[in-house]
Amino acid sequence: MSPSVFETTRLTARPMSPGDTDTVHALMSDPLVMRHYPRPWTRDECIRWVEHNQRLYEERGLGLWMLTLRADGSVAGDCGLTIQRIEDEDEIEIGYHLVPKLWGRGLASEAARATRDRAFAELGLARLVAIIAPTNEPSANVARAIGMRLEREMEWRGRPQGIFALDRGSIIASP
Repeated sequence: MSPSVFETTRLTARPMSPGDTDTVHALMSDPLVMRHYPRPWTRDECIRWVEHNQRLYEERGLGLWMLTLRADGSVAGDCGLTIQRIEDEDEIEIGYHLVPKLWGRGLASEAARATRDRAFAELGLARLVAIIAPTNEPSANVARAIGMRLEREMEWRGRPQGIFALDRGSIIASP
């Protein structure tokens, strides 16, 4: 098993590995999880996603990490950092996906908060964004819970999106 990237009260985050492909596919092919994306992902897209994250770990020390529940080791989803091109600038996005049966328990906020703290304290990043569909209020609530604010609305990859942002210097201790 891979070493953990971080632990919270209820979660452990660890790097994705090729052995996680089936788990990632179960998550990213779920129409409910992917309802704010153009469509659920295929198995090949999930293979490429795992490989992409492994490259990010190696090259940049970031990526999305698998989340497991500390209580029983079951998969909770993923959370982490990826690079997104927004208006000719590379931005570091914090992203999260949870299995639907765990929604509404504060786990996404818990994971996102730990990811934010790692991004600023350990990786030395100065800014994070979250790209969120206007209809995805639960994800926007997670972004706000970790201190992000809606910076602007725009069309991104052919769809309306809200760009939430947080600068390291503007963090006020959050609960």
